[in-house]
Amino acid sequence: MNTFKLFSNTALLLLAGLLSAACSADEELDNQPQEPPVRELHTARMVLEGGRADFDDAAGPASRATTATWQDGDKVFMQFTAGTERVDGVAVYQAASDEWNVQYYGAIPSGTEAACEAYFFESPAAVTATQVTLGSTSAVYADKAATYRLEQGEMRVTARLTPQTGRFRFKGEAGAAFTAYGFKNYTQYSIADNGLTAADCTVSGTIGSDGYSPYYYGYFAEGAEKDLYVEDWTNMLLFTKTLSENALALGRSGYLNLPTLESRSGWTMEEITEKHLTVKGVEFTMKPVKGGTFTMGATAEQTGAENDESPTHRVTLSNYWIGETEVTQALWKAVTGYSPTSGGSSWSSSYGLGDNYPAYYISYEDVQSFITQLNSLTGCTFRMLTEAEWEYAARGGSQSKGYLYSGGNAIGDVAWYTGNSSSKTHPVAQKAPNELGLYDMSGNVWEWCSDWYGSYSASDQTNPTGPASGSVRVLRGGCWGSNATICRVAYRSIRTPSDRSNLVGVRLASSSFPK
Repeated sequence: MNTFKLFSNTALLLLAGLLSAACSADEELDNQPQEPPVRELHTARMVLEGGRADFDDAAGPASRATTATWQDGDKVFMQFTAGTERVDGVAVYQAASDEWNVQYYGAIPSGTEAACEAYFFESPAAVTATQVTLGSTSAVYADKAATYRLEQGEMRVTARLTPQTGRFRFKGEAGAAFTAYGFKNYTQYSIADNGLTAADCTVSGTIGSDGYSPYYYGYFAEGAEKDLYVEDWTNMLLFTKTLSENALALGRSGYLNLPTLESRSGWTMEEITEKHLTVKGVEFTMKPVKGGTFTMGATAEQTGAENDESPTHRVTLSNYWIGETEVTQALWKAVTGYSPTSGGSSWSSSYGLGDNYPAYYISYEDVQSFITQLNSLTGCTFRMLTEAEWEYAARGGSQSKGYLYSGGNAIGDVAWYTGNSSSKTHPVAQKAPNELGLYDMSGNVWEWCSDWYGSYSASDQTNPTGPASGSVRVLRGGCWGSNATICRVAYRSIRTPSDRSNLVGVRLASSSFPK
């Protein structure tokens, strides 16, 4: 009994000493910066059983029996289950040896079968160490119930990679251009999160010499109407087709006849006119601008032209959308939640205050932030106008009558300027519109453009965006404090991107719009 008590006391003392040392060590470590654990890189030969199912025209995955051919350099992104952990890996196919090599960071069990996931992306837009960027022409294949077994340095993966979307293409006359939307596509795969990100998809393409467009990959949102939209900007028409239940089903492949004015079986047709959008109760309107070619700069009717309006040059523009009016104070506040200020001054009755007055005291940088927030709220892709787009629209686009100002030759009819403004802004859309139905492109407030300021070139240009860099941005249109000459459609002005003024506002643009 005494011996047992002596042994027990000794053991307790030893245990207490060990615990004390351990606690002391822990306390010391807690006071030291902790380095993240380094996961060792492993490489193994991989055998892939199951392969990849291709798209076909049959109705449903069960009918797909073909296996697509692997190409040299193809990558399969792996997520291995290792106990309670997940280990990332990438397998690369080598055509010369007809084998796969897989690299993974971390330890995975050997000798036992475990679960894994496998993803393959055909024609990705970009691949980095952290993510895969995808586009409308990128195919996505996956097996989320695959298995693997690592033994003696060789990994055997059983995975049947199947399409995660459907695909379609248009059939039509070679060279015919189109814009289509109404479905979703995958835009990104995050390696860290092992997840796919999707978004509404808009595609613009051309029918090739073989009579077909490229394939587009996507799916319809669950519960959404299966309507596909095609825009014909040449004739300013929108075609709509309600597709069958299995359209864009997983692995489904097919084509659609591109609708035209002459041949549109199964498609309904309506005229593209304008789009009314609402943000937090504030409505605004976007007008379509049919692209074309025009002469930019000091054309003959632009009397009193400045040197930087020359040389005149031919510019060809694609179709785009433009705000019917300048951005109003109501819309700015709805999107941003604040009224801009400059030097302690804010919107006031001294320079025009009210929901339908144009927003001012907004810098180029403020506008960029506003557009980011607006796009987040609407799911659209608004942007600023380029300088060429601004001038083309101000001149009346394809319906231009060659006016000195936007909408006419009598400035008092179309613009608020020094002669009638009483030194302040006025509510938008009070003067006569131009040929495209746009208001206040001459006068009221200057409008920011996206271009850096630079000299003109005499050479022909297509969709120009201005110099690659600079110190000042372009302003267009004149304002309530401008004389008549400055309000001409060809006149150019400049400001630094951070400048705010009660003379300057902005008008929205967009290259495309979902219905």
